[in-house]
Amino acid sequence: MQNGMSRLSKLLIVGAASCIGLVFLTSWGMCQTPDNVRPHHVFAHVQWVQEELDLIRLEMGKPLDLRPDINVIRVSPHEVFFQAITLFNKANRLSLEKTKQWGTTPSTPKGNIRPANVYHVVDQALQKILEVKQHFKIPETVDKPEVDPIHTPVDVFREIVQANRQLNILLDTKYGPHDVFQQVGQARNYLQVLMKNFSDTNRELRPPEFERRISPKQVYRSVYNNFQTVRAIYLNSGLAPIELEIDTTISVTPSDVYDLASLVVSQLDFLYRQSKASEAPKQFVYPGSKLPAHVYQHTGWLQKDLEALNDQVLANPQWLD
Repeated sequence: MQNGMSRLSKLLIVGAASCIGLVFLTSWGMCQTPDNVRPHHVFAHVQWVQEELDLIRLEMGKPLDLRPDINVIRVSPHEVFFQAITLFNKANRLSLEKTKQWGTTPSTPKGNIRPANVYHVVDQALQKILEVKQHFKIPETVDKPEVDPIHTPVDVFREIVQANRQLNILLDTKYGPHDVFQQVGQARNYLQVLMKNFSDTNRELRPPEFERRISPKQVYRSVYNNFQTVRAIYLNSGLAPIELEIDTTISVTPSDVYDLASLVVSQLDFLYRQSKASEAPKQFVYPGSKLPAHVYQHTGWLQKDLEALNDQVLANPQWLD
């Protein structure tokens, strides 16, 4: 039987003969350009990722993540793109652990993000997953996903979140507090740039007091508060925010906290792109080992930053015009 990697190679060879001058070949064998990729094409590609992950999960003897889908009502391609980046990063880590191969994280495109951009990142994640499948010499193949036009960006977002959850179960080195700390730090770097859009920003913000023995669930609730404040900033800026309902009472892992923090970063990145900022935010460097308590303190500091930005937006609601 063909493995997933040889199947993909065959598709690409066939595509080379028929897709000259176009951009890529989809998983269902159709030539696609950036202009005609739709959310339902991306959804089918994420389904392929899910099915390949399930073969790897069975081979590794790992459990299936059975938690219910995240309740998202409205989402933009921008937020879907950043969840796809998280998908790639987790798949990249899995490939490094199993095959010693490491890839470069796809860059965020300039301008408006389109479904084709999300498709490209999902495809890069799929390549990393197929590397692992080939490493384990898994002979089974998966059926080509059906493309159903009914699927929307909301469906793509949910499916990527589920894939991210399953990927974390497969990792030897799971996403932990230091990864979340890095995301929160990146969010604060975005805020430093965004605040430069306003003249009255001479305000010293001290970090909250350090509290010991903090659980991931407490950090999750704190990041959710960050998320809700960003939502208020969107509304006060005349923007339509993501509509997301999260149950903060259920059991969570640091990986869940990371996924939510990356969503906050994606929203701040969107604000940055809409603003008149003349400089790019710095990349937050790897912080080293951290406890949930360190992350909790950092999210409290981020909350103060966000509230300061929201105060400026309330006073200057046309700041993005």
